[in-house]
Amino acid sequence: MFEWDDGNVEHIAQHGVTPEEAEDAFVDTRRRGLPAYNVGNERRWAFIGNAGGRLLFVVYTRRGSRIRVVAARDAELAERRQYRKK
Repeated sequence: MFEWDDGNVEHIAQHGVTPEEAEDAFVDTRRRGLPAYNVGNERRWAFIGNAGGRLLFVVYTRRGSRIRVVAARDAELAERRQYRKK
């Protein structure tokens, strides 16, 4: 279901996030979608989700039937507030 390689694993690791945490944020039923940017023809989506008590901001794209996490980091204060409002 998820597409991981050295590139995206290393990128999220720079923010102290593991692939398991990023995947956990996807199953948060309270996750909150946010605007994201597109790169060329590749559509991207973003959300805030809870991963074991840690709120993460995650950007991802779909490649066929797979989900590729592009970026993941701790949610900023304003993002955490937005998540809690839901």
